[in-house]
Amino acid sequence: MNAIKYCVLAVILMSATAILASSLDIKEWQVPYDASRPRDPFAASASSVWFVGQRGGYLAHLDVQTGEFSKIDLKQGSGPHNLIVGSDGIVWYAGNLNRMIGRYNPETKDIQTIMMPDKRARDPHTGIR
Repeated sequence: MNAIKYCVLAVILMSATAILASSLDIKEWQVPYDASRPRDPFAASASSVWFVGQRGGYLAHLDVQTGEFSKIDLKQGSGPHNLIVGSDGIVWYAGNLNRMIGRYNPETKDIQTIMMPDKRARDPHTGIR
């Protein structure tokens, strides 16, 4: 009897997945910064997406409503690997080529760099929230 319940559950789940997939609207934007290795997008809200350009050394923001990109150049050699956005809107990024964590305030446009206190921590990499 359990096998029948599991089969029915599997059919229901597959049907629900097919319905959701057919109604999903995927929108794509071309990042306008050539050869910059954009990575690790973070959806701060339904209309605000932040990401980093690891080779290009920048933070960037996409306004999903308008399609407008804005770019914030970072300290030379930062090599930002990823970012997270706090509930307060502060953007934190890992500068994994120069041993630092960055803090960007979108309201004031201030960037603060926090060096790793131990020189052996050479590669801050992936933050989580």
